[in-house]
Amino acid sequence: MKKNLSIFSFIITLGISSTLVAQNIGINGTGAAPDAGAMLDISSTNKGLLIPRVSIANLATIAPIVGSSTVSMLVYNTNTTTGTGYHYWDGTTWVRFFTGDAWELTGNAGTNIATNFLGTTDNNSLAFRTNNIERMRILNTGNVGIGTTTPGYRLDLNTGTFAFGNGNVRTETRSNAGLQGNAGAQSGFFETSTPTNYPSGASSWWHLIDVRHSNNANNYALQLSGSFFDQKLYFRKTNNNPAQPWTELLSSANNPVSTSLAADYTVSSAGWSNIAPMTVTFTATKTTALVQFTCSGLAYTNSMAYVQFRIFNSTLASSVGGTMTHMQSYDDTRGTTTPWSCSFSKNMTGLTPGATYTVIVQGQRGGIWGTLNAVINASSDPDSQHMTLTVFP
Repeated sequence: MKKNLSIFSFIITLGISSTLVAQNIGINGTGAAPDAGAMLDISSTNKGLLIPRVSIANLATIAPIVGSSTVSMLVYNTNTTTGTGYHYWDGTTWVRFFTGDAWELTGNAGTNIATNFLGTTDNNSLAFRTNNIERMRILNTGNVGIGTTTPGYRLDLNTGTFAFGNGNVRTETRSNAGLQGNAGAQSGFFETSTPTNYPSGASSWWHLIDVRHSNNANNYALQLSGSFFDQKLYFRKTNNNPAQPWTELLSSANNPVSTSLAADYTVSSAGWSNIAPMTVTFTATKTTALVQFTCSGLAYTNSMAYVQFRIFNSTLASSVGGTMTHMQSYDDTRGTTTPWSCSFSKNMTGLTPGATYTVIVQGQRGGIWGTLNAVINASSDPDSQHMTLTVFP
């Protein structure tokens, strides 16, 4: 009797706006039957449905709900720390219903950069995945890691690499080597076909390595540059001057190549003859190379003669140039010997940078009286007699 009275009281409470049909309940203002597929069918044109409003302090516990922890329990969370909104219990945690403020798969419109963001509001890191594998992580400290979950730098690629610049080779275009930091200059590797404030005479394609000062308002930088087409290398420190002059660096390839006569030698030929030990091979670093030659020796007793030396480019089969020295040792009273010396310096021209060349000393002697030979006692008298050939590539 009590059960029937309770049901009757419920029906009276619902009034004419409620309809009970079999196992279905309909609540409306028209008396319409509830939908056959719904246990509870509520309809209204000016009323809403209020879900229980509770404050969930910990999303991992069923509290503050008591008496049941059934999966699919639905509430509206009023706690701003754990996140207001509709939540349902999945058996282990409260799960928030996402509404229109979620990031959509096809993108969002009307966002405000000041308030809308992708990230966390607590002190936790943020992970990004593809194929359910973590690819990138942003720590709560701001460090970003790709391929690592513990980035130690603002950007940490772990064992990976990266690409940028022209052709993804990490080289960018920079025409003005004198550019200041706040005008766009950065440290890095650059190239240009229109060089400005590069070494004097620069044209066509050039390289530039630039190491900048951290203060963009000044123009202090350490720079290296060089043409694509030769082996010259230039250096400068800008010293706050965009037009600071450049200095050419000399590498081991620019070191002089030299040889000296080690044994006693006699020039006895009336025509040009190679002095075999006196050969130098070098690699040109520019279109010219300085050649220097020095020699000293003795003339034979009671002779009236001269000796000639020339530097012969055997690679190009041409003479670089030479010297002629008069030897006079004639004495009609008693025999004498006459010391002589000579030197020669000249630029070789028409060279191709990077090409290898060989030069050799050639000698000949002539005269009108006596033994015309020229003697260089480089071994037996090295303190006064010698022959040396030097090339500066």
